[in-house]
Amino acid sequence: MAAPSHPYQLRWSERAHQDFRHRLRKLTSRSWGVSMDYRLQTLTEYVRGWMGYFGISDYYRPIPELDHWLRRQGLTSIRDQWMKAHGYASA
Repeated sequence: MAAPSHPYQLRWSERAHQDFRHRLRKLTSRSWGVSMDYRLQTLTEYVRGWMGYFGISDYYRPIPELDHWLRRQGLTSIRDQWMKAHGYASA
């Protein structure tokens, strides 16, 4: 029997998952007064680093859920910024 290519399996803890979501919430906050370019650049760097480290994990289940949540947060942020720029009340 051949030895496994990765003898140790990396698995993220519930605390790491909560910290990740908390940081995403801060980066996608609609009250954070920065440009959308800066927001997306910062968010991309954070997610890329986090997934670079934990992407090799054997625990995949929360990733699609986080992806869906993050896309919804980003779209809400873009919508609110557009509405504010065009004189509409925020929803």
